[in-house]
Amino acid sequence: MSDFFSSVEFENYGPIKKGTLKLTRLHALIGPNDSGKSCTLDGLRSASTLAESLHQPTPLAGPRTLLAATKGKARIRRSAHEGWQFLEDGKLVTRISDTVANNWGGVRSLRLDPDFLRRGVPLLSDGSPLDFVDDRGTGLGSLLDAVFSRDVKLFLLLETTLKSLFPTVSGFRLFTDASGGRRVGVKLLDGTEVRPEFMSEGMLYFLAFALLPYLRPVSLILIEEPENGLHPSRIVEVMNVLRSVSETTQVVLATHSPLVINELKPDEVTLVTRTPEDGTRFTPIAETPNFTKRSNAFALGELWLNYADGISEAPLLQPTGTNA
Repeated sequence: MSDFFSSVEFENYGPIKKGTLKLTRLHALIGPNDSGKSCTLDGLRSASTLAESLHQPTPLAGPRTLLAATKGKARIRRSAHEGWQFLEDGKLVTRISDTVANNWGGVRSLRLDPDFLRRGVPLLSDGSPLDFVDDRGTGLGSLLDAVFSRDVKLFLLLETTLKSLFPTVSGFRLFTDASGGRRVGVKLLDGTEVRPEFMSEGMLYFLAFALLPYLRPVSLILIEEPENGLHPSRIVEVMNVLRSVSETTQVVLATHSPLVINELKPDEVTLVTRTPEDGTRFTPIAETPNFTKRSNAFALGELWLNYADGISEAPLLQPTGTNA
């Protein structure tokens, strides 16, 4: 099991004036629209490249930006005006060890889109790593085709899972488009073949998440709104997949779904809010007022839903006396 980001510090990073985000292996960011969740995911993406950008410098978000990350016993700090600082085991060093550089690892960002999941791309060459073409999920059909040719048992396992969750389906049907791209469809129990353009969005989303454990290894996966297009009961299945993936790969997601949050523990959820005066702020949900009392009355997602206003989440962040 590789180390994971335990904290990331931001300063003058988009709407984040100054703040520290504490993380777990599986972690969710919640809060109103325009609070800074997507910017935070972008910052985590940048943090994951700090070690490699030492040799291939990339610009930070602005001239006063500071970004620092802690993973295991290593801490890397980069400032646009102060340069680099590296610590291993709490000691300042001048060179990142190969172990730290390798452990820092790569990142995969996902903002899945059904139109992209339906798109065909050419077959993967033998030996090429399994991965989506982009963060929208392009190449799902080619990935399934590659799984079939490389590990038919895994292909059949994915097909069995699909059939158990979607009882009218009898199996996959892979189509080849005019350009030679592979696209995924399904065959129904009555023999009907459902082409990619008519495939259920929820089914496409689920297949993309079901493939995650078998894609090219990375150390961090960032996901925007994993609940999109999914039936409530399928959300539980997807969160089970992400929980399993998080045993070897850190998973951080931004969500607006109480059902997603119901599948998490209190220390795995951070409330993201923003005010004109303070910018974006990070508040662990377990540190919100009256949390113990409130959590005795509500499941975690329902607690958020009952004390949220969608603007500043003021009811969640302020004690409410005897009605708390």
